[in-house]
Amino acid sequence: MSRNLILIFSILLLARVSDAQDHCGTACPVCTGELKLDRNSESYNSQLLKSGSFNWFTIYTPVPHDEDGEKGSTSLSFGLFNRLETGLTMGLESWEVRGKIKTLAIPESKFRPALIAGVGNFSPTDVESNGYLMLAKGIKWTFPIWSYAGMAKPFDGRKVEPILGLSVGVVPSSGLMAIYDGQEFHLGAAYQPIKFLSFGAMAVEMKHLGLFASFNGNLAALKSTNTSEP
Repeated sequence: MSRNLILIFSILLLARVSDAQDHCGTACPVCTGELKLDRNSESYNSQLLKSGSFNWFTIYTPVPHDEDGEKGSTSLSFGLFNRLETGLTMGLESWEVRGKIKTLAIPESKFRPALIAGVGNFSPTDVESNGYLMLAKGIKWTFPIWSYAGMAKPFDGRKVEPILGLSVGVVPSSGLMAIYDGQEFHLGAAYQPIKFLSFGAMAVEMKHLGLFASFNGNLAALKSTNTSEP
C-alpha cells in the first residue's frame, strides 16, 4: 500500500510541475527513447526496466528542427521493484531537466499486452512532460517484435493524442522502428554491436536526421531493493 501511495504522489507531483509548451507530438522520439532494439532482454520486465537495471539513452539532431533550437536530449532511467521505472531527461541545448516515471499496472503474458501508465518527457523542443496510458506487447517470432499503442495528454492544454510504436529485429543485432507521436511519423534503424549497447539513426518527422545511442547496465544497490518478480 505504501508503495502505491508513493507512486501516486510522485505522478501527481510531476504533473503539477510540468507546464512547458511544445511544437511536436506527445511521443516524439527525440526525447522519449521508448523504442529500444531489444525490449525482451534480461534488463526488462514487461517492457519496463527490472529492479536494479538502468538505461542511458541519448539522441542528437545536428540541425535544430524547430524554432526553439533544441537538438535532442539525454535520458537516464532506473528500474525499481520490478514494476516501476523512473528517471530524468535533459535537453541538449536548453539544459532543461524533467522527471519521468511509469508503472506496470498489468504485466504482459503470452496472450495479453502489458498496461503501462506514467508521466514522461515526450517533446523534442522543451523536454515537456505528458501523462499517458499504453498497451505494450513483445512477440518472439523468427524476429523479435515490440509494439505499443496508447493515448497521451500534454500538460500544455492540447487535447489527448494517440501514440503508436513498432520495433522489429530484422537481422541478428539489428532492427527497424516506426513511431507515430500524435502529429508526426518517425522512422529509425538500430545496431547492437554488444549485448548492452545500441547505436542508430532516425528520420525525425521524416525529414531531420537524428543519431542515438542506448546503453543498459545493472546496479547492485538498486537490485537489492526488490529482486522478486511481480
